[in-house]
Amino acid sequence: MYSTVVARRVRGTLVIAICASLFVVTPASAKDRAPLSQTEKARVIEAGIESARTTRTIAQKIKRDSRRRSLLLVERRPGEKGHSNRRANVYIYDYDADKLIHLVVNARSGKVVHRSALTDVQLPLIDEEIQRATNLVFSDPNTRSRLEQEFLSATGKHLQDISQIHFKAFSFTADTVDSRDLADSARSITRCGRSRCTQILMYTADKVVLDVSPIVDLSGNTVLTASSGGLGLDGEVRY
Repeated sequence: MYSTVVARRVRGTLVIAICASLFVVTPASAKDRAPLSQTEKARVIEAGIESARTTRTIAQKIKRDSRRRSLLLVERRPGEKGHSNRRANVYIYDYDADKLIHLVVNARSGKVVHRSALTDVQLPLIDEEIQRATNLVFSDPNTRSRLEQEFLSATGKHLQDISQIHFKAFSFTADTVDSRDLADSARSITRCGRSRCTQILMYTADKVVLDVSPIVDLSGNTVLTASSGGLGLDGEVRY
């Protein structure tokens, strides 16, 4: 079973693809084909967070303020040919610095063998980030009002509870939009990619897509715009 994660460098022309197998690699021996065990995962996570103390004291905050630091991914790292070392990639996002911290950890010893901080690289969202983004959207009075209007128009019914709205969220970067077409009030989305942003697609139980597709800056806890179509009809709301 293979898993592929794609990250893009949005400043400049370089595109980075991070492709990794979560469960199957090409090790030196057959017995080393196993995925990371729960014990190994716990060990590399602990080692990764501890190591990140030297990078803006991440470990001190990650437990008490999950909004500002997120553990995005832990995966088995393919071993080098001729070596049987079991290693893992650990990715932590620092929202204050807008950097993706990449750690390579020896899964058996817990030793960090490599550390780097990447900018303009965005991995796919995790569930906690999606929930935080939707909370920001639903608590924004302007977006909520727009959502209620669109729901009534699409269904003929009043929106009674937010559970009536279905949604999907994905990572958003400004390189997907021509900045020349943006309204002045939507210029703030140009920072997406350097900042960690998400766009949320909203639809009804009958799969009718609503014309409310907010773009949220998770780094700044900000609803940037309510509609991908208008891109800038609504002002920026900060929490």
